[in-house]
Amino acid sequence: MADAPSYNPTSVQEAWDNHFSAFGGQDLDKIMLDYDNSSVLKAYDFSSKVQQTNVGEVAIRGFFAGLFTLLSDLSGLTAPTVEVTEAPNKQVYLIWTCPTSGITSAQDTFIYTDAFKISRQNIAYTAAPACPAVVKTDAAPRTAPSMLIAAACVVAALLR
Repeated sequence: MADAPSYNPTSVQEAWDNHFSAFGGQDLDKIMLDYDNSSVLKAYDFSSKVQQTNVGEVAIRGFFAGLFTLLSDLSGLTAPTVEVTEAPNKQVYLIWTCPTSGITSAQDTFIYTDAFKISRQNIAYTAAPACPAVVKTDAAPRTAPSMLIAAACVVAALLR
């Protein structure tokens, strides 16, 4: 995916502002400006005990597509800790929660390159407990099965 000509961050803060805005707006194209084909995103779900590793733009885009589907109600989204560090290491440490979409707690660490692309993103989160019903995921992206189960639980809870 080619970068938009107008997006050329010159600091971690500027790159983070793009990422945070894109996340809140669930804007896949905008959030993908922060990654390149060498980016690696790892996510561990404490509820399902599943770890996913997503390498490159295609896999990471699929991860965010699944996550944005899960995060159907952002009204409860809070980020009590956001620490942006410019030096000696370019990084962001984030703690967030979105109980209105079934994420009871989450922690991310973002490591940036000198060009302010996310080189590594590590996520650990706890999703709502899995529903006892069987969820068919044949047509779903294979990069986010635990998120699809959690999304089904959220929808089921809303329909009760």
